[in-house]
Amino acid sequence: MPRLRAARRAPFLIEMARDLSTSLPIVANLMAMTSITWGITSLIAGAGSDRWGRRPFLVGGPIGLALCMVGVALSGDYLGVAVAVTMAGAFAGGFTGVIIAERPPARRTGNAARHSAG
Repeated sequence: MPRLRAARRAPFLIEMARDLSTSLPIVANLMAMTSITWGITSLIAGAGSDRWGRRPFLVGGPIGLALCMVGVALSGDYLGVAVAVTMAGAFAGGFTGVIIAERPPARRTGNAARHSAG
């Protein structure tokens, strides 16, 4: 029964475990590594974007994330995937918090956006 619940939540985890010749809980730890680096880097990127501007994070983050995803696809073992997803979390955290802060002024948005922004 636990296997069925895991398959419902994230069906790709079972296939990843098979491809990497490891257990399901070990593969689930990859998601934890991504989340931890994402959170830490979001904090750093917020302070960095105040100092250096948002543009380097908005341009560099998605490019780095895309390269990390290529690294995941090309990795043949668990260690390679672990390094790639950890770096992917860092790049994702580097631009997602900055995107939220990058909101145009209310005068440049439509009425719906103006009213929802408060």
